[in-house]
Amino acid sequence: MWRTILTITIIAILVASPFFLAAAVAAEENYCHDQASWAQWDQLVAKSPEDTAFKIMYALRIGLCAMVERQQISIDEATMVFERYREELVGRREEEKARNRSGIAL
Repeated sequence: MWRTILTITIIAILVASPFFLAAAVAAEENYCHDQASWAQWDQLVAKSPEDTAFKIMYALRIGLCAMVERQQISIDEATMVFERYREELVGRREEEKARNRSGIAL
């Protein structure tokens, strides 16, 4: 039960929060140097230590910020990569939630 609540909470955060819509970096703002956003990420990862997919998203953010900092990719490119993964994760979570509701097990 707690895992379902945690999953729903993470989905809601990913879908509804403007912070996550902007994600790791944004075209108009670079969150890589924003200590408040890093603190928020640290708290979210700490709240769901068993959520490997979310930790991968956090690691992706770290890596993309490092690449932006080294000028290996643009902020726009980093945003595109992060958003692609975020959308994929949200889609998988929604499918999982639908399967759980219908009782279909894989």
